[in-house]
Order: sequence, then structure tokens, then C-alpha cells
Amino acid sequence: MGVYYDIIVKYKPGITGLWQTEGRSNVTFENRLDLDIKYHKENTLILDLRILLKTILYVIKKKGAV
Repeated sequence: MGVYYDIIVKYKPGITGLWQTEGRSNVTFENRLDLDIKYHKENTLILDLRILLKTILYVIKKKGAV
């Protein structure tokens, strides 16, 4: 498997994530991996709340939707 496989599959998929709030459909796969690694290293309640709030704002504004 790839170098990043263990990090990517460590967390169960959810309704949102760091890469969805940092560019959504405009994020390359490599950027998505970088953001997943950042989330893995900086996993805190504050980061989770920031992601959740940004997700709500982006859904309301329809920002980043394809």
C-alpha cells in the first residue's frame, strides 16, 4: 500500500473534513493528502469545531460546490 494509506484510513469518513473546508472540489489529490496529514498531526477539538463551523457556512453559501 501507499505511504499515506495508514493515515488516510485511520479516521472513519464523516460528513466533512479539513480538505472539504480548504477548497473542496478545487483541492488536488496531493493537497488532500497534505491536509489529511495536517489533520492527523493537529487533531484537536478546536480544529474539529473550526471545520464544523466552516462546513455550515460553506453549505449555506454554497461555496465550493461543483
